[in-house]
Amino acid sequence: MVDNGSLMHLERFYTSQWDEILRNRLENTPDGRPLAIVLYPTFDYSGVYAAEQNTIFQSLIDHGYRVMYYEVSTEGQMVDDLREASGE
Repeated sequence: MVDNGSLMHLERFYTSQWDEILRNRLENTPDGRPLAIVLYPTFDYSGVYAAEQNTIFQSLIDHGYRVMYYEVSTEGQMVDDLREASGE
């Protein structure tokens, strides 16, 4: 089984983005690119965060950012994820 970095909603990305998003989460190592931390809610009842509606990931990747994506369901989890992504 492939570790998906605790991401439940891979449908939020185009398949061409999966490797980049997952590698950044699993390695979590600065690589010289500027960091973009993207936090989305775990639950998306309306489907607005589906890949067809969402171009932010590709835009950030195209502009040279190391994208760290997290799904959060509580404020505490959001703080923890921000700390993890920023290395604090």
